[in-house]
Amino acid sequence: MNKQLTIIKNKDEIISLIQIKKIKVLGIDGNDGVGKTTLASEIAEKLGLTHIEVDKYLVKDSNGYLKFLDLEKLKADINKNAGKKIIIEGVMLYAVLEQIDFKVDEVIYVAKNPFLYDWLDEYSGKFVGLSFDEIIKLEEESVNLVNNIINPNSKPYKMDGFRLEVYEYSYKFRPWEKADIIFET
Repeated sequence: MNKQLTIIKNKDEIISLIQIKKIKVLGIDGNDGVGKTTLASEIAEKLGLTHIEVDKYLVKDSNGYLKFLDLEKLKADINKNAGKKIIIEGVMLYAVLEQIDFKVDEVIYVAKNPFLYDWLDEYSGKFVGLSFDEIIKLEEESVNLVNNIINPNSKPYKMDGFRLEVYEYSYKFRPWEKADIIFET
């Protein structure tokens, strides 16, 4: 890991930091369902920022994410807001920003236990030192163990689609290491 993680659990502290640093373009990243949109909406409302939600550019029912975003429309909407203070938030944000060649001033990574800690050395995370294939196998085995207890006749679980994309992104980008702040919900 390149830098010390700054983990914050208080929204007001994040808002104060944004004001102090005079951030004009803020990125908010994190897995699905961790509270990115809620945090972005609250920050946007309190500080008068324009909120751009990447999920709104997603073709629905696609069983995936990055390949199913309307990146041209996203870029156009970002360009329409050039010069304004904005928040752009979404799953796999670093990959999205890379694809549209767009830079933000700072990124907040929104995390929920235990996912983040599974990846971290300092917490002896279960994914530390494993290859991507080993991580996926471990997760599939865990799901299959539970499924077999609930229904011994269940078909074996094979991670695919959106969930697999999230793990690939996490493995490749390690967004919590790149982020300026981690907001733990």
